[in-house]
Amino acid sequence: RRSAHDRIANEAQQRGARLKVIANERTSWENRVGGARGRIEELETRRASEEEQKSRLAARPAEIGTQRIALLDTLEGSEIKRNAAADRLAEMENGLAEADATLRRAEAAAGNSRPITCEKLPPAFSITPPANTRERPPPPPGRSQSSSRKFPPSSATKLAQIRSCNPNKYSLTPSLSTIPIPC
Repeated sequence: RRSAHDRIANEAQQRGARLKVIANERTSWENRVGGARGRIEELETRRASEEEQKSRLAARPAEIGTQRIALLDTLEGSEIKRNAAADRLAEMENGLAEADATLRRAEAAAGNSRPITCEKLPPAFSITPPANTRERPPPPPGRSQSSSRKFPPSSATKLAQIRSCNPNKYSLTPSLSTIPIPC
């Protein structure tokens, strides 16, 4: 009897272990079913978005054709405007060339009639000597001259030198200075 009881207890224990294994497998399969359902829902959502994108892309060639026609119309209008602007530019350049030619002819005619510039004549002589004057000129080539000290000329010497100038030499200066020159 004891062996029968042990055998029954042993079988009961094996059945309990087997039930636990079955319960674990059932839980595992239920989890797999849940994961599969989630994956199916995800694939259905993805399929719907792909179908929507497919319908949008199917309509895209017609949209591109419409845009192409609009761009060609715009391009044609722009070419017409560019050609018109190029024609106006050519007309203006021709007008400018004619105006330049007219200006050159007018300047040539004006140049023959009167001077274009105004010049002031320099004075006949100056009271102040240039900064680098010498009392004696340098000797001719081949001759030597002893060096001499350079002294500034006295005021009496300058005045005598100025008075000794020939007035006939500068006779044109007063007559030119009386002519009014427009500036």
